[in-house]
Amino acid sequence: MRAGLLNRLVHLQQISSIVDSDGFTGETWTDLATVWAQINPIGATERFEAAQTQEKITHQATIRWRGDVTPKMRFLYVFPGTTQRIFLIHSILDPNEDHTEYNCLCEEYVVSQVGAA
Repeated sequence: MRAGLLNRLVHLQQISSIVDSDGFTGETWTDLATVWAQINPIGATERFEAAQTQEKITHQATIRWRGDVTPKMRFLYVFPGTTQRIFLIHSILDPNEDHTEYNCLCEEYVVSQVGAA
């Protein structure tokens, strides 16, 4: 894998349980690591539901191999000076089975108001 292709700095996040001041349990995303990734779109669908356009965009994120990545994690990518993008990891492939890289099949779920620019 060529290092120059990994051109997006992303936060690898995992879900963590938290207890608030009232003793209620909840969940939050916490950073596990910051890694370099190559993110490529590989498909998209769009539907109209509840007066909102919902897009389901599928991506492949390639990262260096790590032994702790699971399909219950996500990538958080922050565009410099703009918004955040979240990629939920659905499956993980070790393409050459040599523990050098992972191809993570992800879903980006974007919800926008109808008529929003």
